[in-house]
Amino acid sequence: MCCKIPREQLIAEQQLANYKIAQYILEVTDGGRTLIRALVDMMEGNEPGTMPHHRLAAAQELIGRGRFIPGAADHIKAAENIIARYANDKE
Repeated sequence: MCCKIPREQLIAEQQLANYKIAQYILEVTDGGRTLIRALVDMMEGNEPGTMPHHRLAAAQELIGRGRFIPGAADHIKAAENIIARYANDKE
């Protein structure tokens, strides 16, 4: 082992890499709108081959990410309703 990189430097480099990736994703997805639209379509079952577990995963992703997006309250509520409906179906 030649050199040991300080933990703080590793964390800083990881944060910078994450930031750069996030910026690129925002650039190629119209500020994230393409990704959100895809998740909403999947959650609502509008994508061919969407299974119930795909709908739940999309709903959970929207809830997790959507809390930080202005104006996402309607999609979050819809996602929560879908999760609740599937949870009730399992009982």
